[in-house]
Formats: sequence, C-alpha cells, structure tokens
Amino acid sequence: MAKDSPARTEPRFTFPKISAEMKRYAALLEAELKRWPNVRTGKMFGMVSVYRGDRIFALLPATRSLEGANSIMIKVERRGSQGRPEEREGKKWDAVEILTEADLTAALDRLQQAYARAK
Repeated sequence: MAKDSPARTEPRFTFPKISAEMKRYAALLEAELKRWPNVRTGKMFGMVSVYRGDRIFALLPATRSLEGANSIMIKVERRGSQGRPEEREGKKWDAVEILTEADLTAALDRLQQAYARAK
C-alpha cells in the first residue's frame, strides 16, 4: 500500500492561460523583436524568452503568462538602498499589460529600454 502524501497547505502556482488576442499581440511583438540586432528567442514554460546576446530582457506569452493573462514581462534594473542592483531576481521584472493594439506602442518603448540595458 502506498504511503499517503502530506496534505498541501499552500495552493500550487499556475501560469495563467492567455487569450487568442494576446497570442496575436505577443506574436506581433516577437516578430518585431527578432528584427533587432543580436536578438534571439527561446521557449520557457509556455512563454517566449527574448535575449540580446546572452542576456534575457523579456518574456512574451505563447500559451501562458507569468503575471496576468494580458501581460508581458520586462527585465528592469532596480537599485537598492545602497545604490547597488537588487539581488532578488523576482524584483528585477515588471509586468506590462496589453489590453488593446494601442498598448503595443508603449510595450515596444519599454522593450527598447530593456534591450538597451541588456548590453
């Protein structure tokens, strides 16, 4: 007889599924980013990871999103109280929500900033 597993006390984290419209927005962004110099993409947990050289600077949803079904993730550099970059990885990402085609322009601006920092 198999041993009973302990009861789970915390809910399991799941990546939100994205809509067909968000898939279209993400595909448009990915196509644009692939035109930029030294950009490559990979797959990660239902998302498209975007790199400049060896440095990741964005996550675009393919089938799932990391934070909210209508958002992309952009790497940022936050400074701690001592002026040094923060050490916790989770604090280095911002979610950018895309609800309409008009939001794509703002998302591209943020992606450009992250791309520039990823040198």
